[in-house]
Amino acid sequence: MDSEVVKAIKLAVRTKKQELEYYRKAVGKTKNLSGRKVFSYLAEEEEGQLNALKEHLAKAAGESWLPDEKSFSKSACRLRRSRPKSVVPKEVLPDASDLDALRQAMEIEKKTIDTYTDAACAAGDKKAMKVFNYLIESEKEHMKELEIQYAFLKSEGFWYDNELTPS
Repeated sequence: MDSEVVKAIKLAVRTKKQELEYYRKAVGKTKNLSGRKVFSYLAEEEEGQLNALKEHLAKAAGESWLPDEKSFSKSACRLRRSRPKSVVPKEVLPDASDLDALRQAMEIEKKTIDTYTDAACAAGDKKAMKVFNYLIESEKEHMKELEIQYAFLKSEGFWYDNELTPS
């Protein structure tokens, strides 16, 4: 496996571990069942991606991994600033409301996207850029879910759930 791909996956593994830990803590601190479902879903997503990344790193399957993914567009690099120092805070805010937890989660996703974008901009290897593009797109989907939940909770006063049950 190319060394840049290995570096990309190792960075992603470290970041995914931090995100997973945050979402697991958020599940325990969120009082509402629908909110816990959202954070549980995000934790499962991060755990699945973490396991896949670890597996690919262990198998050194650089050639065959992400063959259909589109590559990262370097045009995204023109307006970049430096990478955030820390992606995930050490703690879920101690007395956080559900809105606070969602705001913090959105900030984590934004910083993660920035971290992967910076790493993709610095990468010279097309396979490494594909890895980062895959991760960026995944984090953008998480961000959309969090934004929907935040908007709904803020405007309606309860979490969005398929059952639409206020608690």
